[in-house]
Amino acid sequence: LTGEAVTTQVTVVEHYNRVASASATMTSAYACSADDATVATVNSASCLVSLTPSQTAGAASVAITATSTTSAVSAQAPLRVWFPVAASLHISDSSLQRVEGLMRAGSCEQPGYQTGELTLVADFG
Repeated sequence: LTGEAVTTQVTVVEHYNRVASASATMTSAYACSADDATVATVNSASCLVSLTPSQTAGAASVAITATSTTSAVSAQAPLRVWFPVAASLHISDSSLQRVEGLMRAGSCEQPGYQTGELTLVADFG
């Protein structure tokens, strides 16, 4: 909501069903991708997922896929990206008027006006 990029690392861990083989972090042996670049981008080599101002949508579920570069193994993880589905703008006073006799401080005789408050309410999906 701030316009700043948000990134997170996908970590790939291989688990084996052999007692002699311990689980191992193997992210560098995988290429990653997202099934919808309008929701998230993924650096294939580093498996770094990014949400930037260039993303134009959200999704209840976007698939992040990690595919082994050395075998036929792949796995998917869902990622939910919240996005506004409806928004409404409210103003406390739709007709701001000049305040008679009020001059703004340090403004070289500029008149003062009423103030109002804008509120944006959004529903996220």
